[in-house]
This record gives sequence, C-alpha cells and structure tokens, in this order.
Amino acid sequence: MGTEKKKYKLPVGYSLFQTMLKTNEFLNNPIKFISKSMVAFSGTYSAVLGNRRLILTQNPEFINYVLKENHRNYNKSELATRVSKFFGT
Repeated sequence: MGTEKKKYKLPVGYSLFQTMLKTNEFLNNPIKFISKSMVAFSGTYSAVLGNRRLILTQNPEFINYVLKENHRNYNKSELATRVSKFFGT
C-alpha cells in the first residue's frame, strides 16, 4: 500500500499578457488590485511573471498546506522577498 500524492492543479488567473496589461493598475494600488482579483477569482488565482507563475490565495487549507504540511518543498524567491514589503511578511 503506497502513499497517494495529490497533484495540485494551478488555479485560473492572469496570463502573461493579461499580467503585463494590468501591471500599471497593480503598481498604482497593489492592495486594491489584489483585493479585486481575489473577488474575481473566488479567493485564489495565479499570475504569470516572466517564466514564473505566482499563486495568491486566501484559502486557509491551501495556506496550511504550503506553510505547515509541505513547507520544505518551497523556497522564498527573490521576487517574494521584494514584494513582501507590500504584505508585511
């Protein structure tokens, strides 16, 4: 009997092109932009920046999975370090 590993499907969100179009809106008011996006995508969405896909979420189960249950599989990127000033982390 093996352990079953859940495969996570990335959430819907903004493509690279959509992200580029919305960059100015984000830079002018990041909190407002993220809040609007959370409502539009039901609390979890993705955005493409270059060759990276970011996932933003308000889902407590997803946050618990990343920060507690599976934290060793994630590294804080340079980008995350830079944007953390907007989120107070």
